[in-house]
Amino acid sequence: MSASAAPTRGFRVLWACATLLAWAAFAALALHRSEAPDVLGRYSLGYAALLAALLAVCAGFAIGNAPPLVGWIQARRRELLLLPLSLLASLLGAELFLRVFDPIGISYYGEMSRYARDRVPDADLVYRHPRSTTRRYQGVEVRYNELGLRDDPIAPKTNRELRVVVLGDSVAFGWGVEQEKTFSSVLQRLLAEELERPVRVINTGVCSYNTVLERAWLGKHGFALQPDLVLLVYATNDVVPALAVWSPQDDGSGQGPLLARILMPFLKRAWLYRLLVHVHQQTPARSVPGRPGQPGWDASMDALRALADESRARDLGFAAYLWTWRLDASHAELLAAMRSALAPASVEETASWFAGEPIQRWINSPVDQHPNAQAHAIAARRMLASLRAQRLLPGAASVSGWRSNSARPRGGPAGVPPRPSSSG
Repeated sequence: MSASAAPTRGFRVLWACATLLAWAAFAALALHRSEAPDVLGRYSLGYAALLAALLAVCAGFAIGNAPPLVGWIQARRRELLLLPLSLLASLLGAELFLRVFDPIGISYYGEMSRYARDRVPDADLVYRHPRSTTRRYQGVEVRYNELGLRDDPIAPKTNRELRVVVLGDSVAFGWGVEQEKTFSSVLQRLLAEELERPVRVINTGVCSYNTVLERAWLGKHGFALQPDLVLLVYATNDVVPALAVWSPQDDGSGQGPLLARILMPFLKRAWLYRLLVHVHQQTPARSVPGRPGQPGWDASMDALRALADESRARDLGFAAYLWTWRLDASHAELLAAMRSALAPASVEETASWFAGEPIQRWINSPVDQHPNAQAHAIAARRMLASLRAQRLLPGAASVSGWRSNSARPRGGPAGVPPRPSSSG
């Protein structure tokens, strides 16, 4: 290092104050605890990266307080200032590029957050959609009916009408897909054409619902709609426990030290931060976020058994589908548990429906792996074929009662009489 002029007293004091402020900021932010503590049992990957960068800055400030260095820094302060400014300009440029062109679909996270804020609390179901209103997410219009379902208004059941209730989460909801192209809407058209009778397929999907909440919805609203058939679309995150407390204003940023509470909302809105979190989430230790014996898993299996029993007690047809793009060991374990809980009702996995083609053909974007319109169309046709194979459909143009799946035991648990055959 070449010799430098001695630093002025004012610059030494300024540098020392900057060093103290940097360490104070680091200490305040280090007290924060992330919602997903993957690093050191306390921080998320994105937050740990932020702390590591801040630690490097603090170390640089501390080393710079050495007498020879502080004079060298003062002499070259203009050149040195170009480095953080260039880095800041690069980050801002990358952020602007992602927001303007959205090449991999990072907008999904912001839109899903907006959807979550639009939900309203429910005493029995934790949360639900607003009723009789319209929203728009990721450029797709979402129409909610009088029950808060993404569906058309539900009229009284008519004579000869076949009525199907679809239970599920964001897959059944049809995230990112126009309502008329969701598998529920396509299945309704296919069934009406094949059976030559009125058909109503009711989409009850709510993003982030699990099996426990879906069963609660069916008991509170679904059976009153007089369905003949119940279809369950089960996602791997159904084994995650339902939220015990939920507030539409709670984004997790109101916890921890004051500085963290100020900075985290801005950090979470940065698309670069969301990209970092997304990359981290692509390599989970286990593709199914749960395992037998854990509360969420056991509660889900109990809810599955209850769904099958309650449908059988009402003499309703029942079928379930495990929605997954691939079938690895943890998916196979989950599928086996579902089949055990729902026996003798059928459970099919969807990975085989899309085999032989790259997943990019079937999803909304590299970030948003919800099924696109093509995948919904495939799903509707495969569901129709499976319902036909299981004898869960009435005969074409039938005007009399029908028996759903003769292999299924008639009636329900002891003491519960079978429901009379539907006239429709």
